[in-house]
Amino acid sequence: MEDRHFSGDELLDELYGISARLRPRLHLDTCDECRGRWNAICKTRSLELARPQPEVPEAFLLHQRVKLMNTIERRAVRPKLPGLVPAMALAIVCAIAILLTRPAPVPEPYRISDAQFFTEAYNVAESSEPRSAAPIRNLFQGEQQH
Repeated sequence: MEDRHFSGDELLDELYGISARLRPRLHLDTCDECRGRWNAICKTRSLELARPQPEVPEAFLLHQRVKLMNTIERRAVRPKLPGLVPAMALAIVCAIAILLTRPAPVPEPYRISDAQFFTEAYNVAESSEPRSAAPIRNLFQGEQQH
């Protein structure tokens, strides 16, 4: 048998009949400390029950019941969207991650004939002017013609 004393919560559970009965009640009969605490709790409870209870107006109780029912109905009708928001956000983040980590499509090779390739390469190599300067040169040549 266990020598551990009943906790305050275990004694209250026993008082209200919600004890899990994991421990035998026999301990209360054999342990003076637990029995004394048990008797004090029972006495306090009986004094509370003997005290006259205040009158609660029916209108107040009705108002509380209406508020409770409205709260329950609101929760039952409320869409379950708030629970879906994190799941949707996670799905969007995963989709973006997949799209960003996918390799870029490989373009088809530039298909021109060897002759065209050598002509373009020769023109680029022979030109002393950078390609990026060509639009500016064309702009100034256009003004000189006017």
